[in-house]
Amino acid sequence: MVLPLALNGIFRWVFYYDDYGVYTHGPMMYTVYGVSIFYMVFCFIVVLMNRNLLTGRQWRAMIGLLFTSLVPILVQMIFIPHQLIEMFFQSIGFYMLMTTVDNFDDLRNPVTKVYNRYAFIKVLSRLSAAGAPARLIVVKLSKSQYFKAEGYENLRINALLHFAADWLDSLDPRINVYDCARGSFVLPVITGDAMFTADLRSKIAERFKEKWTYSELSLTFPVQLCTITIPQDELTPEEILEIIDMPFAEREPGVTFTTPSEVMASIAESPESAADTMDIPQELTDTLDAFLAGAATLTPAEKNVFQCYTRGMTPSQISEEIFISVNTVKKHTKNIYRKLEINSRNELIMYVDLFRRCRRIDDLENI
Repeated sequence: MVLPLALNGIFRWVFYYDDYGVYTHGPMMYTVYGVSIFYMVFCFIVVLMNRNLLTGRQWRAMIGLLFTSLVPILVQMIFIPHQLIEMFFQSIGFYMLMTTVDNFDDLRNPVTKVYNRYAFIKVLSRLSAAGAPARLIVVKLSKSQYFKAEGYENLRINALLHFAADWLDSLDPRINVYDCARGSFVLPVITGDAMFTADLRSKIAERFKEKWTYSELSLTFPVQLCTITIPQDELTPEEILEIIDMPFAEREPGVTFTTPSEVMASIAESPESAADTMDIPQELTDTLDAFLAGAATLTPAEKNVFQCYTRGMTPSQISEEIFISVNTVKKHTKNIYRKLEINSRNELIMYVDLFRRCRRIDDLENI
């Protein structure tokens, strides 16, 4: 498109004015229109295929812009065919909107290549808010195998984890796999068909009874399978994350089936031992302590905004929640980032998630 427009003054491929000053389409004008319409359709397909990367608000804004953008383009083609300025600004608008979507690589686990924990938290928040029926199949590898790997090289263990995640991801093209770290994988099944979920879980159980092999390394992972039903199980997102984070310490090969209520009961019975089994490195403890020290320096107004961020709110939601302008929220946010030595809301959410996984979320709530 750039080439014919750039050379239009010489070759008059796109448009020109005849000897009487009358505007006339060149042969390439219809190609320009065709490419513009293709661009809109392509954008719609990309948004539809990657809906899981968007928040509910981003999804609605993207679809709204796509549909409303088609109207002026059609009007322009029919009634004002010599004006290309509308298409130009629509293209810029789409580009700016795309930049607000999370980087695809930031939502992938570098080892297993499937979606990571941060991506799952976004999906979980959307499922909880929508209240639509869904099932989460939690595949949890044994702590002893995942962390200690019986002395095998990390490279080989990573290869086996990649193979396992890739196999889970190939089960059904409609289901994404999320690596929630520490040996836990989650498969959200957005369907009300219980038989489909049961069949999927049976396939997973049968495969994990077999060995995973890479080079000279061959292992059978002890695995725990748990199915969480939303909203019937009446679990909050925090409780669901606790179920996923609860270590599975079985040492003998095989598949263990459990229920959300059984996992929650074990967490309630021995919360201290559950925290102890996490083996938190001293470096991580020091990092969390430094983050708390920075949070303690926040002003009351900044703490109010900070607490809203810890609950997963966006700046516009915070503005509505505590009755301040969005600009004021942005001002407080800038100060929060400076005092906590972070650079983005995603990084803040990552720290909150670390506190939750290390059973120290109360420290954040009590600053």
